[in-house]
Amino acid sequence: MKWVDEACGMEARLLSAGVCATRHIRDIDFRATAKIGDIVSIDVSIIKIGKTSITYSAFVKNEISGDIVANFENVVFVHLDKNNKATPHNISDKD
Repeated sequence: MKWVDEACGMEARLLSAGVCATRHIRDIDFRATAKIGDIVSIDVSIIKIGKTSITYSAFVKNEISGDIVANFENVVFVHLDKNNKATPHNISDKD
């Protein structure tokens, strides 16, 4: 879960060019276990862009076994100002 949160957070930071924080994570479907030594890939996709938020989904795959480890839906990040208050990120759906 931590890696998915970090992967989505990095995408939010790159897209918004500002500080973003996790607001909400919903609908996690764990399907397999990744063990120490496994290599996993995390594919992050934008679901929705709001005024201050960016919502992602993430797909985690074990590259050693080929198993799907987990699907994450509705990982929401909020763009913050210097006072840690939600602020518009000025990203359009076209970006």
